[in-house]
Amino acid sequence: MAADETSEAYKFFSKTLDLYLFQNVTQATRIRSKTQESLLDYIFTNEEMLVDDLQYQTPLGKSDHVCLVWNYIVSVEEHETQQRKFNYWKGDYNKINADLESHDWEKVIGNATANDAWNKFKGILQETVDRNIPLLGIRKEVQKSVANKSYQEAH
Repeated sequence: MAADETSEAYKFFSKTLDLYLFQNVTQATRIRSKTQESLLDYIFTNEEMLVDDLQYQTPLGKSDHVCLVWNYIVSVEEHETQQRKFNYWKGDYNKINADLESHDWEKVIGNATANDAWNKFKGILQETVDRNIPLLGIRKEVQKSVANKSYQEAH
């Protein structure tokens, strides 16, 4: 933001940062011929993913402000999946380190290409993670639900 620290605009945006608000409008909303475009309209939310499918539509009538239309996420629906999720907080990192140190990496990797070396290392690392980090319960997949109708702002 290019504003003096004593300006109202600076104070306003500082307050939004203090409140950890997310500004969802990222493109100019006031467009007038022969003048610089401006971002004058805002949609603030307290969570990052609450505004979905934000559209900048043609101004109404002779207005120089675009119409903003978006979906507002009001709830989420959870579905169980079989995806594994590790509980890294309860991992035995001493065993992981010992396991990784037990390998002769010169022999394991040798003259392999970077890609082959990475794949060998990744396989060994995954095996030791599987042995030494417990799994959490079944992971739930989240599906968002939008409000019954789109909200529209027009100037």
